[in-house]
Amino acid sequence: MVKTGQRPAGIKTLAFANATAPSFGFEALELTEVLSRVAEDHFATPRRLAFYQILLLKSGEARYEVDFIPYKLRAGLLAFTKPGQVQRLPGSRGCHGRLLVFEPSFLSNGVHAPGIRRIAPILEAAPDVVNAFDRLFQEYSEGAGHPIWQSVLFHEIAGLLLRMQRQSESAPARTPGESNALLLFERFEDLLDEAFAEHRSVSELARRLGCSEKTLSRACMLVAESPPKSLIQRRLALEAKRLLAHTDLPVKEVSAQLGFSESTNFVKFFRKIASELPTAFRLRSQVGLVQL
Repeated sequence: MVKTGQRPAGIKTLAFANATAPSFGFEALELTEVLSRVAEDHFATPRRLAFYQILLLKSGEARYEVDFIPYKLRAGLLAFTKPGQVQRLPGSRGCHGRLLVFEPSFLSNGVHAPGIRRIAPILEAAPDVVNAFDRLFQEYSEGAGHPIWQSVLFHEIAGLLLRMQRQSESAPARTPGESNALLLFERFEDLLDEAFAEHRSVSELARRLGCSEKTLSRACMLVAESPPKSLIQRRLALEAKRLLAHTDLPVKEVSAQLGFSESTNFVKFFRKIASELPTAFRLRSQVGLVQL
């Protein structure tokens, strides 16, 4: 069992750093190369990503956890992780695969949205996805220094993400009204990621999105089958769980970071959403981290 004092004071953020081209916001790496660079427990330690990551496992098996959801990776599976998510990849030694990592700024001119949020966290990589992934990896490995290198990579990653999005979506084609609702919902999610600790009012978020509360509610119900208020509470609860599970911050400080004026209000909120006290969740998560 991990004692509270043994955990880091805050969730470790893994920043993007291209080892060969420091100013370039994209890198393609063999998993074995990454593992050779870092300490034994690097991937076993919970880390909040500051970049996008696509992992294609070629051989072996690995345990993978993203924001408390466990997955079992095997050859042929592709894992997609977004900035802000907290991941663990224990037991990855002995695996072979490839990683594509890139900063959000690398996806300029509208590639970041819409659609990227709809990519599934785990995909059984279809042949066209694998081919696009491998072609992108090859372009990166062979094209360094070419004047149009970044442009080629930009279009290749856009194509890969679109293929991943298409494979992730099983729903029938949407009507124009449904498409507009989806675009609004994705903007709502982006805004919520930025402002959940400061702005939890549906009316304020709707104002910042330039729509009415009714329009926002309709979009959330259509896409997520939940009202905006519930989605706001879920996002707040997720961040609370991250801080409780992966840091040693006192509950009072977690409460303050999440924008609660009184820690008692936070405890009531968490108990209502998670059906347990923050201290109970923290203790249970400590045991869970060891057992993974």
